[in-house]
Amino acid sequence: TLSSSSAASDVYKRQAIDDMPPRQREAFLLYRYDELRCEDIADRMGISVRAVEKHLQLALAHCKRRVHGEAS
Repeated sequence: TLSSSSAASDVYKRQAIDDMPPRQREAFLLYRYDELRCEDIADRMGISVRAVEKHLQLALAHCKRRVHGEAS
């Protein structure tokens, strides 16, 4: 059913997030769930905006690989 498919997708997403390196996960969660701007994340984490952007790029690629790879 649609709801069980959605629940399974949520499980894969959570696992993908849990499997990220700690700093990558932190940047991703601050961006995605706390809705912070890259500049604010950089200040909070003590890194450059470019480093935040790289963490986000890698995090999204990781999620896509995990969700699409395990869901099929």
